[in-house]
Amino acid sequence: MKWPTASVAVLVTMLMLGCAATDDASLAVKTCTDGVAEKFNDKKFTIDKDALRASVNVAENGLLMLSAPITISPGMTDEARQTVQCKVRIADGKGDLIALSFIW
Repeated sequence: MKWPTASVAVLVTMLMLGCAATDDASLAVKTCTDGVAEKFNDKKFTIDKDALRASVNVAENGLLMLSAPITISPGMTDEARQTVQCKVRIADGKGDLIALSFIW
């Protein structure tokens, strides 16, 4: 079966867009996890990025709200399990972390 050149080009473009992860939700997740990493630059942590992405909601003011479970210092004696909440503004293809909160 021969594919017309235009069909192949459209298919490749669609695949590339799907893999690029440049949508607002992906950018918000990256911005949030980068903020957590900056906060805990001297500690290890695990965060459920799938839950973080699934939690994305758009507030009335246009900010993206995210939350997910986080484990700080996993496997250590000071291990702490919390919930992280982020507020992210997306503008001009960039994410700005507006608020970062941890709930016990």
